[in-house]
Amino acid sequence: MPTNAGDTAICGRDSRLHWLRAELTRQIESPRSTCVTRKEILGWFLRYGQSSGFSRDELLSCLKHDEQLLGIAEDLGEVDILAGKPPPAFSLGQSVEVVLNGRNTTYRQGLIGEMRWHFKDGIWHYWIVENGRRVSKRYEDRDLRPTDLHPGA
Repeated sequence: MPTNAGDTAICGRDSRLHWLRAELTRQIESPRSTCVTRKEILGWFLRYGQSSGFSRDELLSCLKHDEQLLGIAEDLGEVDILAGKPPPAFSLGQSVEVVLNGRNTTYRQGLIGEMRWHFKDGIWHYWIVENGRRVSKRYEDRDLRPTDLHPGA
């Protein structure tokens, strides 16, 4: 269930559509959006929106104020929509630490050394470099959090 900035559940249909449009804007304006194309971001928007119960027409209507985005979205076929993806949460060289939980029992801190989009799961996977060595475990967004260390530290 999507949430707004205050982490309150967004229940109404209009609220969910507004959240989805705001999330699209956030993703397009993200400095990490250079890792993906607008076509891929819009594919994510349409796929996620349709899986949330919105029709394609409703989703395209959200884009009517931006002719460039609307044009790209109108030209997307089903294959493009399925290939859609959001920008990654982290960038190469960014300092991160592992969140300890049931999935991660070893604390690690390092830099993002590699990232790949997992088409089947529809998520980004990250590998970190700790003390100059690549950690073999792959991490998801929820497994990592940014730290204040500078790259190369």
